[in-house]
Amino acid sequence: NMKIAQHNFMPNLNTILDEVMGSETFETVKRNLVSNKPLANIYETETAHLIELAIPGVKKEDLTIDLHENKLTISLSEKETTTEKTNLKERKEFNYSKFSRAFNLPKNIDFDKIEAKNENGILTVTIPKKEEEIKKNRTITIK
Repeated sequence: NMKIAQHNFMPNLNTILDEVMGSETFETVKRNLVSNKPLANIYETETAHLIELAIPGVKKEDLTIDLHENKLTISLSEKETTTEKTNLKERKEFNYSKFSRAFNLPKNIDFDKIEAKNENGILTVTIPKKEEEIKKNRTITIK
């Protein structure tokens, strides 16, 4: 007969689940809400890199996009606002007061042609590749 040692692992269960399963326990959801950072989609096409940030309710005037060497930082500063409280209860998950997200850019980009637009709650930053980089990646026609 084999004896099985019993360990009281219940208090650490959420941590174990977080690490192994990548599951969203109440604690991780709470941490994500507290960190208050918008989610991003990052794409690469033949001609550009694109960053999309989900920022519903954020005005473009309140956003700052800084480029420092190869780091692009998108931030929203905290603004003093006075709003009339009419809701009895309130749970806000996409009302940002401030955030900052930084992205390291590759070296093959045309820094002078970076563009940004804010439409339908999505900020899209288009980061074009250098012309010579685009020419490097092409399909050769067989004669």
